Amino acid sequence: MRIAFRADAFIAIGTGDLLSCVALARTAVALSHEVHFLTRSHEAARRILASSGLPHEFLPEDAPLDREFTWIPARCRAWRADALVMEITERLHDTYDPMPRCAPVMAAIDIMRVTTTPRFDLLVNWEPHAGRLYDPARYPRTRFILDPPNVILPPAMDFDLAARRAFPARAERVLIAMGGGDPMNTTGRLVEFLSAVPGPLQVRAVAGFANPNLEAIRRAAGGSPHRVEVLPSQPGLFDLMTWCDLAFGAGGLTSSELVASGTPAVLISNYFHQEPRCRYFAEHGAAVYWGSDEQWRANARPEDLAALLGDPVRRRSLAEAGRRLLGGGGNRRIVEAIETLWRAGPGLSEPPAPAGGRGEEQA
Repeated sequence: MRIAFRADAFIAIGTGDLLSCVALARTAVALSHEVHFLTRSHEAARRILASSGLPHEFLPEDAPLDREFTWIPARCRAWRADALVMEITERLHDTYDPMPRCAPVMAAIDIMRVTTTPRFDLLVNWEPHAGRLYDPARYPRTRFILDPPNVILPPAMDFDLAARRAFPARAERVLIAMGGGDPMNTTGRLVEFLSAVPGPLQVRAVAGFANPNLEAIRRAAGGSPHRVEVLPSQPGLFDLMTWCDLAFGAGGLTSSELVASGTPAVLISNYFHQEPRCRYFAEHGAAVYWGSDEQWRANARPEDLAALLGDPVRRRSLAEAGRRLLGGGGNRRIVEAIETLWRAGPGLSEPPAPAGGRGEEQA
């Protein structure tokens, strides 16, 4: 089976769309399928795909949307795609309704719940309570894979290794991984915040693929009393997650990776749509949530963090709750669902409009 992926990565939306599709594509390749990426040529997307080694081609980042409507089908036809997976969070998926059907199977990863069109054969949403958001009667031909256990995770994540994590009496190794964009320079501010926490601490701060604040982070690191390493964007964070005793993470894909790997974590939401996920993990005892950028800067206290660093029982509890909550397997379920739909072909015709008009949030 040949699966095309359409996703972007740039500062305004972060890098989670493209990185999750890369992780899903790696699972597809491991299951003997072929993959190909169709992406706008933002610098972050170029860097991610270059590091991935996966086949790809670019549309100019400033190309008008109507050009995309012709470019995607043309490239899918030229490559003979059997399926197209779209993860586009910056606009409604029904924006693409004028675009001809591109492949026998059309799938949407709908993290912000922006799909209101019935044209997709498969719809994936791993947000908390996603199962409450769709009325199946409005989407009679769509298969759903919903809720947090179906989150896409890096295939390299070793759950057995994660389960063997140690919890020292005092945590000294701290990871800062605020996602691909970090528009408010939360990374640099956390480095400064940690300066008021008693040491010694070893800190590794990762500047993501679309992070514009690298020099500011380095300046903060240079002024810290702790040992701070500023690391460039990483193709995967699992090794760093297993290295650290505690992590700071953004509420995007990174938060799910931290929780699933059993990494005790403090979460901060960089974007409004990350808040429900952060709250969900906190409510299930799988992470500590400090709120938005504005909230944590106003309310976080060094002594509270010092208490968490010195509490191995609580850190173990966070880790165990996270591993129970997200056990993996979402990647394979999604790829197998796409394959099942494809084998049920030949190509599906455009479905009729759903009963009652456009899909909307279920009451």
